[in-house]
Amino acid sequence: MDPNSSTSKTPAPGMPAPKPAPKHSPLARGAALVLVILLLALFAATLIVGVFGGPEQASTLHALIFADVVVPVVIYAYLLFVKQMKRKNNETDEETTK
Repeated sequence: MDPNSSTSKTPAPGMPAPKPAPKHSPLARGAALVLVILLLALFAATLIVGVFGGPEQASTLHALIFADVVVPVVIYAYLLFVKQMKRKNNETDEETTK
């Protein structure tokens, strides 16, 4: 095995060891899968209404396009908020243990 290959388990000299990937609960993985499926269904519905819908479906298409933009942004904002709160809680826990 080549010691310079990226598949090596030990870090290069002077480099910090890589952090292990966080373990997610089965509930979190299931929720993520459901969200991905719902987003794909939303995108598919937008495509179907856009291609096959007539002028009477214009308001439906506008609502779907709005949802295509807003739903992922809201999910991303929620994830950022949760990440910040976890970081703040970890900092507070470290300060109280000193």
